[in-house]
Amino acid sequence: MTTVHSMQVLTSVNRANLDAMHSLAASTIVASERLAALHLDIARSMLESAAGWARPQNGEGLHEMMARQGMALRPAGEKVAAYLGSAYAIGAEVHAEVTEIATTRAAEMNAAALSVLETAEDASPAGTAPVIAAVKSIVTNAHSAYDSLLKSGRHVVDSQSKAVANAATAVSTPGVARARKAA
Repeated sequence: MTTVHSMQVLTSVNRANLDAMHSLAASTIVASERLAALHLDIARSMLESAAGWARPQNGEGLHEMMARQGMALRPAGEKVAAYLGSAYAIGAEVHAEVTEIATTRAAEMNAAALSVLETAEDASPAGTAPVIAAVKSIVTNAHSAYDSLLKSGRHVVDSQSKAVANAATAVSTPGVARARKAA
Protein backbone atom coordinates (compact mmCIF):
# COMPACT_ATOMS: atom_id res chain seq x y z
CA MET A 1 0.00 0.00 0.00
CA THR A 2 2.83 2.44 0.75
CA THR A 3 4.40 1.81 -2.64
CA VAL A 4 1.11 2.68 -4.32
CA HIS A 5 0.91 5.93 -2.33
CA SER A 6 4.50 6.82 -3.22
CA MET A 7 3.87 6.12 -6.90
CA GLN A 8 0.72 8.25 -6.82
CA VAL A 9 2.65 11.13 -5.24
CA LEU A 10 5.46 10.88 -7.78
CA THR A 11 2.99 10.56 -10.66
CA SER A 12 1.10 13.65 -9.55
CA VAL A 13 4.36 15.61 -9.23
CA ASN A 14 5.43 14.53 -12.71
CA ARG A 15 2.02 15.45 -14.13
CA ALA A 16 2.27 18.87 -12.49
CA ASN A 17 5.80 19.29 -13.90
CA LEU A 18 4.51 18.53 -17.40
CA ASP A 19 1.72 21.08 -16.93
CA ALA A 20 4.27 23.65 -15.77
CA MET A 21 6.46 22.98 -18.81
CA HIS A 22 3.44 23.39 -21.06
CA SER A 23 2.63 26.68 -19.37
CA LEU A 24 6.23 27.86 -19.79
CA ALA A 25 6.22 26.89 -23.47
CA ALA A 26 2.95 28.76 -24.04
CA SER A 27 4.19 31.89 -22.29
CA THR A 28 7.46 31.75 -24.22
CA ILE A 29 5.55 31.55 -27.50
CA VAL A 30 3.38 34.51 -26.51
CA ALA A 31 6.45 36.53 -25.51
CA SER A 32 8.18 35.61 -28.78
CA GLU A 33 5.14 36.77 -30.73
CA ARG A 34 5.10 40.04 -28.80
CA LEU A 35 8.82 40.56 -29.45
CA ALA A 36 8.39 39.79 -33.17
CA ALA A 37 5.54 42.32 -33.41
CA LEU A 38 7.67 44.85 -31.54
CA HIS A 39 10.58 44.26 -33.93
CA LEU A 40 8.34 44.73 -36.95
CA ASP A 41 6.78 47.88 -35.51
CA ILE A 42 10.14 49.52 -34.79
CA ALA A 43 11.55 48.50 -38.17
CA ARG A 44 8.49 49.90 -39.98
CA SER A 45 8.58 53.07 -37.92
CA MET A 46 12.30 53.63 -38.48
CA LEU A 47 11.96 53.04 -42.22
CA GLU A 48 9.09 55.51 -42.45
CA SER A 49 10.92 58.16 -40.49
CA ALA A 50 14.21 57.62 -42.35
CA ALA A 51 12.71 58.03 -45.82
CA GLY A 52 13.78 61.65 -46.19
CA TRP A 53 16.93 61.76 -44.08
CA ALA A 54 19.62 61.31 -46.71
CA ARG A 55 18.11 63.25 -49.64
CA PRO A 56 18.38 67.01 -49.77
CA GLN A 57 15.05 68.74 -50.41
CA ASN A 58 14.62 71.10 -53.36
CA GLY A 59 16.82 74.14 -52.90
CA GLU A 60 18.11 72.92 -49.55
CA GLY A 61 21.77 73.43 -48.74
CA LEU A 62 24.04 71.17 -46.76
CA HIS A 63 23.53 73.15 -43.54
CA GLU A 64 19.72 72.95 -43.78
CA MET A 65 19.86 69.24 -44.62
CA MET A 66 22.08 68.54 -41.59
CA ALA A 67 19.77 70.55 -39.34
CA ARG A 68 16.73 68.65 -40.65
CA GLN A 69 18.48 65.34 -40.09
CA GLY A 70 19.46 66.38 -36.57
CA MET A 71 15.84 67.18 -35.77
CA ALA A 72 14.79 63.81 -37.22
CA LEU A 73 17.20 61.96 -34.95
CA ARG A 74 15.44 63.01 -31.76
CA PRO A 75 12.18 61.18 -32.55
CA ALA A 76 14.22 58.18 -33.75
CA GLY A 77 16.08 58.12 -30.43
CA GLU A 78 12.80 58.30 -28.56
CA LYS A 79 11.45 55.41 -30.65
CA VAL A 80 14.53 53.32 -29.88
CA ALA A 81 14.22 54.12 -26.17
CA ALA A 82 10.54 53.12 -26.23
CA TYR A 83 11.44 49.93 -28.10
CA LEU A 84 14.11 49.00 -25.57
CA GLY A 85 11.73 49.72 -22.70
CA SER A 86 9.05 47.50 -24.25
CA ALA A 87 11.52 44.69 -24.95
CA TYR A 88 12.80 44.91 -21.38
CA ALA A 89 9.24 44.81 -20.03
CA ILE A 90 8.46 41.67 -22.04
CA GLY A 91 11.64 40.03 -20.75
CA ALA A 92 10.86 41.03 -17.18
CA GLU A 93 7.34 39.56 -17.44
CA VAL A 94 8.67 36.26 -18.77
CA HIS A 95 11.36 36.19 -16.08
CA ALA A 96 8.77 36.77 -13.35
CA GLU A 97 6.55 34.01 -14.70
CA VAL A 98 9.43 31.53 -15.00
CA THR A 99 10.60 32.36 -11.48
CA GLU A 100 7.11 31.90 -10.06
CA ILE A 101 6.62 28.54 -11.77
CA ALA A 102 10.09 27.32 -10.77
CA THR A 103 9.53 28.34 -7.15
CA THR A 104 6.14 26.64 -7.02
CA ARG A 105 7.45 23.48 -8.65
CA ALA A 106 10.45 23.31 -6.30
CA ALA A 107 8.24 23.67 -3.24
CA GLU A 108 5.83 20.99 -4.46
CA MET A 109 8.64 18.60 -5.36
CA ASN A 110 10.20 19.15 -1.94
CA ALA A 111 6.89 18.40 -0.24
CA ALA A 112 6.42 15.29 -2.38
CA ALA A 113 9.93 14.04 -1.64
CA LEU A 114 9.38 14.48 2.10
CA SER A 115 6.00 12.72 1.82
CA VAL A 116 7.58 9.76 0.05
CA LEU A 117 10.35 9.64 2.64
CA GLU A 118 7.80 9.64 5.48
CA THR A 119 5.93 6.81 3.80
CA ALA A 120 9.18 4.91 3.38
CA GLU A 121 10.05 5.54 7.02
CA ASP A 122 6.73 4.05 8.16
CA ALA A 123 7.29 0.95 6.05
CA SER A 124 11.01 0.54 6.68
CA PRO A 125 12.55 -1.98 9.04
CA ALA A 126 13.86 -0.99 12.44
CA GLY A 127 17.19 0.81 12.44
CA THR A 128 16.72 2.72 9.20
CA ALA A 129 15.28 5.82 10.84
CA PRO A 130 18.68 7.61 11.06
CA VAL A 131 19.28 7.08 7.32
CA ILE A 132 15.86 8.39 6.41
CA ALA A 133 16.31 11.34 8.77
CA ALA A 134 19.61 12.14 7.05
CA VAL A 135 17.97 12.04 3.62
CA LYS A 136 15.14 14.28 4.87
CA SER A 137 17.76 16.69 6.19
CA ILE A 138 19.52 16.68 2.81
CA VAL A 139 16.25 17.42 0.97
CA THR A 140 15.36 20.21 3.40
CA ASN A 141 18.85 21.75 3.17
CA ALA A 142 18.79 21.58 -0.62
CA HIS A 143 15.45 23.37 -0.65
CA SER A 144 16.80 26.01 1.74
CA ALA A 145 19.85 26.50 -0.49
CA TYR A 146 17.56 26.90 -3.52
CA ASP A 147 15.52 29.52 -1.66
CA SER A 148 18.68 31.44 -0.72
CA LEU A 149 19.92 31.31 -4.29
CA LEU A 150 16.56 32.49 -5.57
CA LYS A 151 16.52 35.43 -3.15
CA SER A 152 20.04 36.40 -4.18
CA GLY A 153 19.06 36.21 -7.83
CA ARG A 154 16.01 38.39 -7.23
CA HIS A 155 18.18 40.95 -5.45
CA VAL A 156 20.62 41.05 -8.38
CA VAL A 157 17.81 41.38 -10.93
CA ASP A 158 16.14 44.14 -8.93
CA SER A 159 19.36 46.12 -8.52
CA GLN A 160 20.22 45.70 -12.22
CA SER A 161 16.71 46.79 -13.21
CA LYS A 162 17.08 49.95 -11.18
CA ALA A 163 20.52 50.59 -12.66
CA VAL A 164 19.21 50.15 -16.21
CA ALA A 165 16.26 52.45 -15.54
CA ASN A 166 18.53 55.10 -14.03
CA ALA A 167 20.98 54.84 -16.94
CA ALA A 168 18.18 55.14 -19.50
CA THR A 169 16.82 58.20 -17.74
CA ALA A 170 20.27 59.76 -17.53
CA VAL A 171 20.96 59.14 -21.22
CA SER A 172 17.60 60.31 -22.54
CA THR A 173 17.20 63.39 -20.35
CA PRO A 174 20.29 65.35 -21.54
CA GLY A 175 19.55 64.51 -25.19
CA VAL A 176 15.98 65.74 -24.90
CA ALA A 177 17.11 68.89 -23.10
CA ARG A 178 19.69 69.69 -25.82
CA ALA A 179 17.16 69.04 -28.58
CA ARG A 180 14.63 71.34 -26.93
CA LYS A 181 17.22 74.10 -26.56
CA ALA A 182 18.16 73.76 -30.23
CA ALA A 183 14.52 73.98 -31.32
